[in-house]
Amino acid sequence: MFLLGALLVHPGAAAQRRESADQETLEQRKLDLERTRVEGDLRLRQAEIELKRDELELRKAEQGGVGSFKVNATAATMAVALIGLLGTAIAALIQARSNYRTQTDLEKRKFESDLILKSIETGDVAASTRNVLFLLKAGFIADPEGTIARLAQDADAVPVLPPRAYSSGAFEGIPPEGVGGDPDLNVLKNRDLPPRQYTPRALQEIIAQPAPTTSGPRRTWPEDARSRIAELESQGVVVEGYLRSVKPLGPTAANARRQPKENRDWRLALVAAPDADHASSVVAVVSPRIRANHPEWTLAKLQELSASRQRVRISGWLLFGSPTLMKVRQAATSWRIHPVLKIEVGSRRGWTDLV
Repeated sequence: MFLLGALLVHPGAAAQRRESADQETLEQRKLDLERTRVEGDLRLRQAEIELKRDELELRKAEQGGVGSFKVNATAATMAVALIGLLGTAIAALIQARSNYRTQTDLEKRKFESDLILKSIETGDVAASTRNVLFLLKAGFIADPEGTIARLAQDADAVPVLPPRAYSSGAFEGIPPEGVGGDPDLNVLKNRDLPPRQYTPRALQEIIAQPAPTTSGPRRTWPEDARSRIAELESQGVVVEGYLRSVKPLGPTAANARRQPKENRDWRLALVAAPDADHASSVVAVVSPRIRANHPEWTLAKLQELSASRQRVRISGWLLFGSPTLMKVRQAATSWRIHPVLKIEVGSRRGWTDLV
């Protein structure tokens, strides 16, 4: 009865309870839905995170591959550069060896050519031939095909050059060829080295020597005339006599036409007897090149020697000069001793150098 009365007294309480239960159920469902949504969001976020991580790993992997590629590319470039340098070095070495061989061959050929040229600078065909054959036999020049040996057997085939080897070179800026005039003649005038030997000659022998009939520069002379005169001019001679006179000459092409007296030649007139005149004399020339090695030779001393009529002995190179003096009867021949290399004075005790 009490229960029934209670229900009858509070008819909305059950409804309220039911509404509350329904509300709880609805809230629970909302919670469940929210949880499901959150879980779904979490899974989605996790999936995104994993995706991002995978992308990051992939990017790292890709970046690592690019870096490796760069390193490999750099290494490859360096390797190519090193290979290139090595190849260049090898090529340079090969080229250097080739150039060395070429240079060595050229130097050897030049050496052989210089030897041959020196060997024929005698003015004498026979002497030139002997010199060339000696170089061949001694092995100083190569002749694999025997061409030089065959030519050396033919006297007409052996070239002969003026004896330029007896000049030491330029003197006070003047080359052996001088300046102007006849270079071939100047070379002979400027010889300042002694011959291998001096041949004793009498003045009359020199006067009697045949003279070439040609004139003008020597390069224009016929070859046979040049050969004949060159053979005589390759001789060193020593003669005895007396100084008839001693005079300085004017400027010459052999001395570059220099004006000062110290740059001029001195002309000595040699005669066989103290009282002989210039018409029977042989000219001897003392050049500045030679005087540079003999400061004791002075013009005054030679003129004093001429005045004293002391006997002298003159050594030097034989040379065919200008016929001008002979034409004006200032000499007996155009052959002369030019240059004078040695002057000796005679006495009872023998010969002594001029001092």
